[in-house]
Amino acid sequence: MGLGFGAGIFFAGYLLLELPGTLLVERWSARKWFARIMVSWGMVAALSGLLGTPLFRSLRLRAQFYGARLLLGLAEAGFFSGKCPAQRAPRHAESVRHGAG
Repeated sequence: MGLGFGAGIFFAGYLLLELPGTLLVERWSARKWFARIMVSWGMVAALSGLLGTPLFRSLRLRAQFYGARLLLGLAEAGFFSGKCPAQRAPRHAESVRHGAG
């Protein structure tokens, strides 16, 4: 078990929250959903930088890595389901002409 298992754990976390993410993105706007993903993803990525430090000394390094990958998958879940409504949403001709949207 190693990096491949860490990638699998990431996918498991992503898959676990993909369906609830799809339901929530229909209720919220895609812009709010992307903001949630970016904030939570950034927090988990920053937390991943602390792996192996005394902050997490009670856990083995492998368990820290697997936990961080699972959290990263959970944080990123719903990105694809949020991207689809954002791409099919109508855009104003003015913003498209000026490249702002």
